[in-house]
Amino acid sequence: MYNQFSIIDIESNYSTNSFIIHTNFSVDHETVHKDNIKISIIKDEKQIAIDTFVLVPEGKNIIVKFDDYAYADQQFFIYINNLKDKLGRTQHIPYDKFIKFTPNIPTQLNITTPLDQFASKTKAI
Repeated sequence: MYNQFSIIDIESNYSTNSFIIHTNFSVDHETVHKDNIKISIIKDEKQIAIDTFVLVPEGKNIIVKFDDYAYADQQFFIYINNLKDKLGRTQHIPYDKFIKFTPNIPTQLNITTPLDQFASKTKAI
C-alpha cells in the first residue's frame, strides 16, 4: 500500500500571529521555502503577494510566523505546491485555501451559577 504525502489542513493562531500547516508525514526541511508556499492578502477583491513571514518546519507541521500584527482581521490566500516528506514523496496535488486571522476573545462575560452551588469550607473532596 502506497501512502501519498499531502496537506491535511491549515489553521490560524491569532495569539501567536501564525498559521500552522498540518501534513500527514514529517516534512523535508529542504523543500520548505517561499517558492513552494505562497501567501497573498486579499484587499478590494485583489490578491497582493506578501513575503513578510518566516517558515518553520516542525515534524508534520509547518509554522508560518508573521513579523507583526498588521494582518489582524485580514483574509489570506495560501498556495502550497512541491513539498516533500522525509522519504522523498512529493505532495501529490497543490493545496490552496482562503483563511482569516480572527481573535477568539469573547467580548462579553456571562456568569452562570447552578441553583444548588455552595462554597465548601473543608479541604476534603
